[in-house]
Amino acid sequence: MRKRIATPVLMLSLMVIITGSVNQQSAFGKVLFGPNDQRLVVNKVRISSGEIITVTGRRFDPEVGLYLSFCKIPAPGAQPTPCGGINMEERSNTGYWISSNAPSYAKGLTIPFKRNGSFQVKLKVNRMIGEYRCESNECAVTIRADHLRTGDRSHDLLIPIRFTR
Repeated sequence: MRKRIATPVLMLSLMVIITGSVNQQSAFGKVLFGPNDQRLVVNKVRISSGEIITVTGRRFDPEVGLYLSFCKIPAPGAQPTPCGGINMEERSNTGYWISSNAPSYAKGLTIPFKRNGSFQVKLKVNRMIGEYRCESNECAVTIRADHLRTGDRSHDLLIPIRFTR
């Protein structure tokens, strides 16, 4: 009796069923498909420290506010931290609060979703997040539910970034 070995297509199909996401990467950028057909796109994944990259999202649920930032890759099921920060004072581009239904105190602090749960931002990515050095550790552009759903990990998506020397 011959042993059957799973083909790469079958293995990819099994990974999609198990993880709910698919990565597509080119030499320049990366697309991540989330479990509900969301798309997170980063235009570059190999960068220099301090470089500004474009991050685009599509098909996100506009009822769920999101934080988008550059963070240390968390353990499975954990919240991303430390992170590069969220643009709470409209003075930086190191992180964003994306929400179409934010509380009244957030007026002017959030970026509303566009049509079909989409957004596009410019994100400044540095090799250091506080004292944490990303050049020797895993860091990523991350999306997670905002503080109104802090414990909800079902919206978490991340795309790892590598720094050039």
